Amino acid sequence: MTIGEFASRTRLTQKALRLYDAQGLLQPAVVDDRNGYRVYSPDQFPRARRIALLRELGVPLACIAQLIDLDGPSLSEAVRLYWAQEEYDHRARAELARYVINVWKEGTRPMYTIETRDVDAAKVLSISRKVKAPELPSFIPEAISRIVGQLEQQGAKPAGAPVVMYHEPTDADTAGQVEAFVPFDGSVDPVDDFVVRIEPAHREAFTRIPKNQVVYPTILQAYDAVGEWVGTNKATMTGAPREVYFDPRPWEELADDDPAADIVFPFTK
Repeated sequence: MTIGEFASRTRLTQKALRLYDAQGLLQPAVVDDRNGYRVYSPDQFPRARRIALLRELGVPLACIAQLIDLDGPSLSEAVRLYWAQEEYDHRARAELARYVINVWKEGTRPMYTIETRDVDAAKVLSISRKVKAPELPSFIPEAISRIVGQLEQQGAKPAGAPVVMYHEPTDADTAGQVEAFVPFDGSVDPVDDFVVRIEPAHREAFTRIPKNQVVYPTILQAYDAVGEWVGTNKATMTGAPREVYFDPRPWEELADDDPAADIVFPFTK
């Protein structure tokens, strides 16, 4: 059948079908070499509807490409996980919206306890990558796991909590340079994308937040609080802002209200 008839029967637009063809998601059964007309087969209906339903859920095309060929139970589980993450992200955005409304309407902010401490210089093994904010939940544990694995492989020992440092701003649209590192004792040869360097001694201001606040964009509230403290105390930042993941337990074992990370700004006065 023609692209017009197939579009009508599947309730997809011809524009969408051309896009799915270009993305390799749903290619015509035949393309006429002479005039470029697309011809579809009735047995492509199920795939077309599967794509359409996933798009109606808001699943990005790149993600659909990874899911579309899964069998029924596997696809069902993948959609369940995707939607659980969407609901989690929606709750985080809702909390941020309440925060923004309160700040702009009433001038009130959540209360954060800001503390300071001195940190000694340390030898660290690190990985850096350009990352958008939605990619952080996968980049951070992957990078830390790789670093710890590399230390173990070369006979070195972690000598401090994992740190994630933001050398550039990152948000939902812009990828910024993000570095994950772990202090260590021993000797390590930098291989592949690993870097060995010295993290200088510094003084830092920080606030401790629970696991349920370690999610973008909710976590921005804590960053605002520490940044405001630095400004109010007429201090000067001496390094990139960062997160310190001090709890050695696996992330999935932490309860939502367990203290999970320090939001840190190095400074001097």
